[in-house]
Formats: sequence, structure tokens, C-alpha cells
Amino acid sequence: LSRPDISAIILLLIQVGFCYSMPDISSRVSYQINSSVFVVFAWFVGRYHYILVNERFLKDELINEKNKVLESQNSELARLMMTDHLTGIYNRYSLDDILAKKWMESYIHQVPITCFMIDVDDFKKFNDRHGHIQGDKCIQEVSRILKGVCDKEDGYAFRYGGDEFCLILTGVKYPEEIIKEINYLIDRFKLNVEGKEIPLSLSIGMYHNIPQTSDDEWSCIEGADQSLYTKKSKRNRRSTDELA
Repeated sequence: LSRPDISAIILLLIQVGFCYSMPDISSRVSYQINSSVFVVFAWFVGRYHYILVNERFLKDELINEKNKVLESQNSELARLMMTDHLTGIYNRYSLDDILAKKWMESYIHQVPITCFMIDVDDFKKFNDRHGHIQGDKCIQEVSRILKGVCDKEDGYAFRYGGDEFCLILTGVKYPEEIIKEINYLIDRFKLNVEGKEIPLSLSIGMYHNIPQTSDDEWSCIEGADQSLYTKKSKRNRRSTDELA
């Protein structure tokens, strides 16, 4: 029974009790007719209002449920837009927002921001020799190692493009130690290709400074990229000198 039905039954019981307490039969009949009309009318209005409220409640529940589904889908879509499909780490698209946020935090609190630009040495040769599937595995494993290092430092790992990666960290006192840890983990790791263990190595460029302006976040990318270019140039010159 709904609430209007229960209310109508209670009113009818009160009506019957009050009616039988009347000594005059004519008054009793007149009261019974009038009160019955009132009870029926009250029940009809209450029932109609109950149905409207119940339908509105069900509609609100349905809307809330659909909103939850949409929020979940939007969250998943946002995650897919911000992550690289091959490696699962952040992609180049998400770097803009996160870098601006971390740069501003470093500027406000005057703590250093650290940027590493990293690429896999001789990756094109590796791809040409072992194929793109093994190349993808190489990228995935390097991403896993870099993300593990960033997670320990509350940092962010991005796939910048191809075999290039970018790491953003704030508040790091000794960034050189992070480079040593990355190289140590990469040196220990060997990629198994057709039963052979293939060693990997990385080139790492670094920017480490306290921001002096609030809107110059890309200077850290440029600084790390220039550092990476310098290191690779020196390495290539050494290789050329050794061949000569």
C-alpha cells in the first residue's frame, strides 16, 4: 500500500468511529456521505501527487545513473587522450598542461624544477635490425623503467615522440642521482630478442633550476633538449675519432 492508501484507510476508520458515536440517524447518514466524499477526494489528490513525486524520483534516479555513466566515460576518454597507447605513460598532448602546472608550483614555492630529455641510443638501427615489434617492446620496457623512477619521486614520465621521452620532477635536490639510477636500471636490463640478450643505453639531457618567471615553462624543455643534443654530439665525435 502507498502512503495515500494508508491515509485514506485511517480516515475511513476515524469516520466510521465518529459516525457511530452520533445518536441521530439522519445526522449520521448526512455526515457519512459528506465525509466519504471528502475522504475519496483527499485520497484521489494524495494518490495523484504521490504518483507525480514517485515518477519524478524515478526520473531523477535514472538521470543520476546516466550522469554517473557519462562521468565514467568522460574520465576514461580523458585518460586515453592523455596517455600514450603503446606505453601507458603520459603522451606529448598532456605535457602542455602538466608542465605549466608544475612550473607554476615551482615558481610560487621557489623550488627547483627538473626536466630530463631522453632518447634510446641507436634506436633506428635496433628497429632496422630486429623489426618494429621488437622496437615496440624496447620502447615499452624503457617506459616502464622511467615511469618507475618518476613514481618514486612524484614525477611525470612522457613519451615525447618515437624513442624520445621527457621526465618532469619538482623539488629534487640531486638530479644527477636520478640519472645514475636510470642508467643503472637500463644497464641491468637486457632485452631478449630471439634468445639473445640485447643491451640498451640512453642519452639524457638535463635542465635543473628554480623558475624566476611564471610563464617560461618551455625553457626547461629547451634547456634539457640542448643538453641532450650536446651529449649526443660529443658521443658521435668520439665515435668518429675512434673510427679514424
